[in-house]
Amino acid sequence: MSTRSSTSRASPWSPRSRRSSGPISRARTTCTRPPARRGPPYRLRLLQPRRRLHPRPGDGDPLIPVETPRRPDTYYGLSKCFGEDLAQLYWEKHGIETVSVRIGSCFPEPTSVRMLSIWMSPADGARLFHAALTAENVGHTVVNGSSQNTRQWLDLTSARALGYEPQDDSEQYAGKLIAEQGELDPDNPAHSSLGGPFLTDPPVWPY
Repeated sequence: MSTRSSTSRASPWSPRSRRSSGPISRARTTCTRPPARRGPPYRLRLLQPRRRLHPRPGDGDPLIPVETPRRPDTYYGLSKCFGEDLAQLYWEKHGIETVSVRIGSCFPEPTSVRMLSIWMSPADGARLFHAALTAENVGHTVVNGSSQNTRQWLDLTSARALGYEPQDDSEQYAGKLIAEQGELDPDNPAHSSLGGPFLTDPPVWPY
């Protein structure tokens, strides 16, 4: 019996995964150095795809705020936590403003039932990034990035404080996706956590 399927993918904690997260962290550090030398005013925008072990909210539960303790599910996710801490350091030490955007899933349309809850349309993405670049006195602000979805998991309070007003909702795609894939299974870790399939079947690179 072939064992290739069980060994060809990198564990999220494997040396190969650790090597891949190193360049990401170094790149983030390199990007912040020139503005620090020039000094304020200067603003960075960090895009932070969500890779977390945090459980999704159930029916009637409050949405997940940005203040929730970070729980990275891979070394790639860990590098995103590093990026936010680095942004906080450069704000406090050099006065460089950063908006860290924790993106749910930004695609033309959602491709899974799970994505219905974290989807951000490209148009709403543009609205959020415009708000992040034009709001005043942001210091280092962390925001969730998604549309205003009927099945929403992410709290957009801090994003709205920047002036972000999402216009789109994934619900128009729900019927087709549920008919094809079924409803979410709360006992399936790929369905019950923000990290989704990255918890159960992480890709080889750069995770």
